[in-house]
Amino acid sequence: MYHIPGEADVAAAISYVLSRYGTIRSQRGLARLVMKVLRNLDRDYRLSGVRVRQIALKHRVVRVTVETREAGGTELNIHCPVCGTLMQEIRNRTLDGKTVIIGYNCPACSYRSGSLPRRPQRYIFSPLQSIEPVGESGTG
Repeated sequence: MYHIPGEADVAAAISYVLSRYGTIRSQRGLARLVMKVLRNLDRDYRLSGVRVRQIALKHRVVRVTVETREAGGTELNIHCPVCGTLMQEIRNRTLDGKTVIIGYNCPACSYRSGSLPRRPQRYIFSPLQSIEPVGESGTG
């Protein structure tokens, strides 16, 4: 039987992984490393990469950079593809006084999209504070 780890345990594991490894260049890679840490607590823990990303954003333990690609079609998603929050319209006034939508912005995670639909292709996770490499403390 599997168990689902609590958010606090996942957030602590994410912080530990990023402090140890620095920047992680994929959601799958971060989830794999977080699961290694969590399995030390309980071998039956299970966790998806999407949940790792959502908890990391919710608890503000990482900086997430999103690389995107153009998506086919014209249908724009009103919810952020990164965190699921409702996107806000970015408007601009034209020369004749009308307003037009030039893009969308997520108020929770600062994801931005232009007027054409885009989809996340890669998530890059970085620690919020800068991590000093071992042996370069400058105090010795």
